[in-house]
Amino acid sequence: MDNTTEVKLDDECYALEEQLAFSTAEVHQLQEKLATLNNLLQKRHYELEALKALSAELVDVVELWQAIDLVNAYLWEIIDYSVAAYIIFDATEDTFNSRVYLKEVASAEYLTEVKKTLITYIAQNAQVEVSSIAQGYIDENKQFKMAQFGVPVSSTGVAQPNSGFVIPLGLGDKTLGALYISSSKADLYKTESEQELVRSMASIASISIVRLQELISSQHSMNQSLVESLNNGVIMFNNHQKIVLMNPAAQKMTGLMNDDYSVTELFSLFPDIKLESMIRESIQTGQIMHIEEAPVSKFFYEMYISPVRDAKKKIVGGAIIIHDVTHLKEVDRMKTDFVSIASHQLRTPLTTISWYTEMLQAGNAGALNEKQQDYLGEVHDSGVRMMHLVNDLLNISRLETGRLKIDPRPVDLVKFIVDVIHDLEVWSKDKGRVVVFEKPQAPSIEIAIDSMLTDQVLHNLITNAVRYSTEENNRITISLMEKENEYWIAVADSGIGIPLAEQNKIFQKFFRADNARIKEGDGSGIGLYIAKMIMEAAAGRLWFESPTFEREGPDGQTEGYGTIFYMAIPKHGMPSHEGEKTLSS
Repeated sequence: MDNTTEVKLDDECYALEEQLAFSTAEVHQLQEKLATLNNLLQKRHYELEALKALSAELVDVVELWQAIDLVNAYLWEIIDYSVAAYIIFDATEDTFNSRVYLKEVASAEYLTEVKKTLITYIAQNAQVEVSSIAQGYIDENKQFKMAQFGVPVSSTGVAQPNSGFVIPLGLGDKTLGALYISSSKADLYKTESEQELVRSMASIASISIVRLQELISSQHSMNQSLVESLNNGVIMFNNHQKIVLMNPAAQKMTGLMNDDYSVTELFSLFPDIKLESMIRESIQTGQIMHIEEAPVSKFFYEMYISPVRDAKKKIVGGAIIIHDVTHLKEVDRMKTDFVSIASHQLRTPLTTISWYTEMLQAGNAGALNEKQQDYLGEVHDSGVRMMHLVNDLLNISRLETGRLKIDPRPVDLVKFIVDVIHDLEVWSKDKGRVVVFEKPQAPSIEIAIDSMLTDQVLHNLITNAVRYSTEENNRITISLMEKENEYWIAVADSGIGIPLAEQNKIFQKFFRADNARIKEGDGSGIGLYIAKMIMEAAAGRLWFESPTFEREGPDGQTEGYGTIFYMAIPKHGMPSHEGEKTLSS
């Protein structure tokens, strides 16, 4: 092979090597492009899966801000933002509410810029006045109301956003709110696809918001229709005590003809009850307050004040339920009048029967044999029991109608208790019971009380203690204690006690506990009812304690062992009341 041929072959080899080298570089470039495309495809697949998962999860969400929390949970993982702020129109309160999520510490100035951006956008796009928007953000302390989640706000945090944009939340031309995503960095979004992803999530969120608002609106309309059809008055108010709903029944009862009022308008309508303090207590404690009787002119109302909570159990307002009990009061008055008239009519023949039986027993109509004496004794005892019952019914009538006269006079309370115990001494000893008075250190305590009324109450408590004590536990202890603003008289026994299941009924009219009926067959169940009404009419109190322990009663339930009844008399004495009648005896 000559030199010329060798040179030619070398040139061809060199050219071939150059071509191969060029092809290898192209292959590397293609591989890099393929890797980039594969990463983009994987990222796009992840984003599409995220959108799919978000859509699936939002289907089961039934609370508006729960949906926003869920949307932001996905954004939190995908976008490297500093602050994400949402502003949403709340159709139930007719205002805008907001929520802010912080991924890094931001300053107050940063949040101020976020607020300005959102308010400006909503004012330009939601067809509402800026003043009405601002009102939704300002609380009683004139502060911007914005719930914050994530890291805290700090004076050393990020000063202001360097990048970000607002994405509308809504469908068609209806603006439901806006999302403002911002960052302390200059390049919040590295690619256009990230912006597109956020917009896609915002579209999904918008659909969910529309669905939830329609659901809320539908429930609100249904609830409002239900409330408006009720015979009871219903007044609902928010945390600022502005009335947001008042049904026709409440309008008729109060005279307020629409719901553009504050609940303060009701305070003057019900001057006899502490409505303002009860509303405040209900909202602060979350307890339902009950007003048994609220008179207005010739009408009587029963009222309930209840806190209203949102889906997260937060108290957002309250409701006042008003029930007209005027008819019930009138029926009760007629019943009381009937009992009073019937009792008066019964007293005359019962008194006659009592007199004639006593005359017959005394032999005024001739001598009686032993059997006749026994029969007359039964008639006389039954007549006495009937007379006591009639007197009790008359006393109930006077107490319930406010016709009972209260005439307080100065007495020595210590001596008064001694006298009551002395009056019952023979009877209690005959029953095998011992009544002991644990006197206070002060030898005498002067106080103005109605002696007849107080005697009735204390007499009832001591006789009950004697009747329901046992032979094994036959000691009844009376004590007089000085408390802050009251004197307490306690009557303690170690008898059969009051079953726990029946303790809430013990002061009801005509009620007797099961174990009391077994122990003592006689009894009307009126004594404690009258005693409690007397004490309350005389500005006092009456209550009891009956501790429980493991002892099975006649009905198989755990019973109390012993009972302590307390009657409290105010230190300033009982108030005078110009009633028509005193107690019947």
